[in-house]
Amino acid sequence: MPINNSIEQILEFVKVGLSNEPYDKHNPEKKVRVKEIKLLNNNNVVCEFFPYAQDSIGIKTEMGFIISFLEAFFRGDTFSFEIIHFGAKAYDGNNQEMLSALSSKKTANAMSEGQAIEWLNNTIFVENSFDYRLHHAKRKISEIEQGLRKLICIILQRKGPNWWHDSVKRKIRDSAAYCFENQNGINSQNGEELIEYTFLRELKTIVIGNWNEFLNIIGDKTIFEKYLDSLNVIRRNEAHNREVLSSDIEQLERIYKYFMDIISKHYPEASPNYLIENWRIQLRDIVNHHSDIVKNIEIQKGEKLSIITPKINKITSTICDTESRLDSVLVPPGKNELHTELIRIFKELRESFENLLSSALSNGMTNFHIAHEKNILANQNIRDFTKRYLMSEKS
Repeated sequence: MPINNSIEQILEFVKVGLSNEPYDKHNPEKKVRVKEIKLLNNNNVVCEFFPYAQDSIGIKTEMGFIISFLEAFFRGDTFSFEIIHFGAKAYDGNNQEMLSALSSKKTANAMSEGQAIEWLNNTIFVENSFDYRLHHAKRKISEIEQGLRKLICIILQRKGPNWWHDSVKRKIRDSAAYCFENQNGINSQNGEELIEYTFLRELKTIVIGNWNEFLNIIGDKTIFEKYLDSLNVIRRNEAHNREVLSSDIEQLERIYKYFMDIISKHYPEASPNYLIENWRIQLRDIVNHHSDIVKNIEIQKGEKLSIITPKINKITSTICDTESRLDSVLVPPGKNELHTELIRIFKELRESFENLLSSALSNGMTNFHIAHEKNILANQNIRDFTKRYLMSEKS
């Protein structure tokens, strides 16, 4: 029989119980620092807490303990509301979310049974911890640096085989040569090798010193210098393992998009190919999933409106889902226009089906099948578009 207590009373009981539960068996005084226990989306029980750890692995360890507790408490069918997921959200001292986790009942049960690896592998994590932000910043900054180095090589090599000596200041050349020799034990005069031993401020100096060659590619010098200066500030914190704030990550994302859009638009070979490959894979999976569902929904000539209506509703629902999934995909630099075009095609297809159904409901079946043939053609346009531009385009 269901427990008669209200949901608020049950969650408060859980909060008190978890707050008094020793997190560390070797230190009974170290209890879970619960902020709140909430019921979200009608069937997800989530614990908000302040972790002892600051690193990702440490926080996940505390989350595993919390989710195991929640699963054990709500095990069985004695409550008046159904639980589908258990979650945990970690907050820092400034009340900023650091890390969140969401586990199904089965996955949470695995943690309760001591199967930590299975729990980790099957739990959805969204990170914003100190070490995650630091690692994220290192990766993004490295990609920008590598992209700029490749761009500089491509542009300045047009000036001839001595471009490194002729176009780069001696101070930068000497510093790069010293670092190269110190690390490799040999000398080098190869600009493509030596540029790998330059820093952001030096890359900025090289570009500004050869601005006429970069003008038509970069455009606005002021914005270029502003973003590179901001990036260098973030890089100093990252390089010394100091905290990279969420606001820094937001700024870094804007800077990353600015530079990588420039690089990939003019020289795709200088942009990180794995981003494009991941984008292609995601789009292929989404479009194939859409096609697999829609191809099984056939509208036959002569069918009554009462039969056609649920079919169209199913199609428009599928298209809506596809649009949402496309919106969630990380679009690589230089592919925004193409991605937007694909979303636009799906949007127009959905609107055409909605108009088709609205017209049928208002005017009966007059000209319905003529209009439906246009929708079939629109579906074919999607297949042609994805095949031609997304699945087989060159990097």
